Amino acid sequence: MKTVVSVSLAAGLVAGLVFWVGGVHQPLPADLAGLNSCAQSVLPDADGAKERQRLQVVLNDAHERMAAKREAASEVIAGDLSLLEAAARFRDINAGAPNYRQRMALNYPDTSYEELLCRQVIAAVESVLEQQAPEQVDDVVEQLRQELRQHLERDGTVVLAP
Repeated sequence: MKTVVSVSLAAGLVAGLVFWVGGVHQPLPADLAGLNSCAQSVLPDADGAKERQRLQVVLNDAHERMAAKREAASEVIAGDLSLLEAAARFRDINAGAPNYRQRMALNYPDTSYEELLCRQVIAAVESVLEQQAPEQVDDVVEQLRQELRQHLERDGTVVLAP
């Protein structure tokens, strides 16, 4: 029974992390060390070793995706990547997360996936700027939101390069 409860708690932690990371408007954490140690503490026995290992892979994958998104957001801030280019990169990054697109469609049924990707980029840029240059947040975020509005008004939707 103890193992079942421990595995359930660990699975809940990972599920929460996956949904949190997938959120469009949530800031990105700097690291996942706290979740990693929490997973180890709720699965301390030998029966949980395989599950701990599986969860570690899930956490590592999530961390790599978050780092890649932070990098893309930094490139947007530097002017090296446009909003749509970053959204296409986020699409490719998200492809590594099981059922990511389907979860986003359930949470935001009236918004295209491509628009959600743009909003994710804007949220990531905002998160990076809040940490690195808070005085730039309002201007840069408003500029990106305006760029998204222009694409939506002109094309009726967001079209990303394949």
